[in-house]
This record gives sequence, structure tokens and C-alpha cells, in this order.
Amino acid sequence: INAEYGDGLVGQEVTALITERAHDGCKLVGHTKGFVQVLLDESPECCIGAEVVCRITRAEKFCVHGEVVRAGNSGVWSKPDSLVDRRERALVEKENSRRLHIVAASLAVITAFVLIRSGLKWMKAK
Repeated sequence: INAEYGDGLVGQEVTALITERAHDGCKLVGHTKGFVQVLLDESPECCIGAEVVCRITRAEKFCVHGEVVRAGNSGVWSKPDSLVDRRERALVEKENSRRLHIVAASLAVITAFVLIRSGLKWMKAK
């Protein structure tokens, strides 16, 4: 974007489709119908695949910054998860699997104890 073009958008309300998370991890990246890249702060109405109306607050050489005015259509489309999202999900699944194994092992020990104890009672009864 050249400076004049970006400066011309400052103060205007535009519709943008949120397409990804910015490299800094704090902002979301959206694109207008004219393919202008818009950086937005995260908010409840902003999620990947959502269409939002935003007010452009400032322009830089390669993008514009904006703030969400209102949400449009939510979940218009979804982009594949980023590598970070997949890693986080894998860690959560690994932790859940570990917890499940601990529960299963505990149940096995309790079951063995109950069986041994009931077997001893059965043997004493004979």
C-alpha cells in the first residue's frame, strides 16, 4: 500500500474477513474486499473466519490498523489451524491421555484389591 492510499482509508469503516493470527500473536489479520491487510486487536467478536466491520485508525506502509465496530457474519469459512494451535492441542491431548492412563491404572489396582479381598473372604467361608 502506498502512503496516500492507506492514509485515505483512515477514519473509514470497512468490512474485513479475519483470515489468520498475526506473527506477533496478539493481533488478528483481516483483508478487505480490495485485499487491503487490516490488523485488529483480538476481541470476542473477532475470530478466524468472521466478517467484521472495522474503523481504520492508522495506516502503515504495508497494512492498516483498525478497531472492530461490529461483528458481521461469524464463521464464514475456516482456515486450517496454525502450527502453534496444533502443538497446543497435541499437548492438551497428551495430558488428557496421561490422566486417563492414571485413572485406568488406579481402577485396575482397586479392582485387584477388591477381588483379592473377596477371594480371601470366600476362602475363609469354606
